[in-house]
Amino acid sequence: MEKISEHLGKDFSMVRLYRDDLRHLESILTQTSDEVTWTTGNYKFESLQELLDNYKKNEIKELLINSRLPWTTIELRHYRSSISVISNEPKDEGIFSQLCKVIEPTEQKFQFLFSFKTYWIVLITYFIAKYAFDFEVHPALHGSFLTFLVSLPIYGSWIKSRRNTLIKLIERHEDSNFWNRNKDKVILLLIGGLIGAAITFLIDQLISGR
Repeated sequence: MEKISEHLGKDFSMVRLYRDDLRHLESILTQTSDEVTWTTGNYKFESLQELLDNYKKNEIKELLINSRLPWTTIELRHYRSSISVISNEPKDEGIFSQLCKVIEPTEQKFQFLFSFKTYWIVLITYFIAKYAFDFEVHPALHGSFLTFLVSLPIYGSWIKSRRNTLIKLIERHEDSNFWNRNKDKVILLLIGGLIGAAITFLIDQLISGR
């Protein structure tokens, strides 16, 4: 009788990693594996240190990390990332969990705010609420809200084309300043706050119109 290997996997959106994150991933993988390879473009490296010593650029946009025992693949791609572990040993679930804890905090959150699906849901909900319940909205506020909705997917397209997965071969603390490290998160939180304020305004209008 042979136990069938199980697949553990998790997908992420775009991520931003630093050299210390890569060292953390390596330390987890080498707990059980003596073979960890790092592949970017047409180059394959037998260790992280070999990559750091020989890769000429300061940034990597796509990286594939493979190890065996258990068979593990970490894909850091342009628009998405993933972790895959294949094993029949329960203890290897701990390896998977540790890897996820490294990647999850680096994921660029709130990307759904920039999807066209979100845009149409908010727009249709706004017009249904406005005309079904016949409440008045100041023209300036109405225009500002529509301008914001139109600009949302445009800015989202720019984000997805410019702010994709990125691996910086420097320590996290060496990155220039707080704003450069976190400006995308700050902007996304502001946009999320504006959407939340708009939804709150619509709810208040609906309640007051009853």
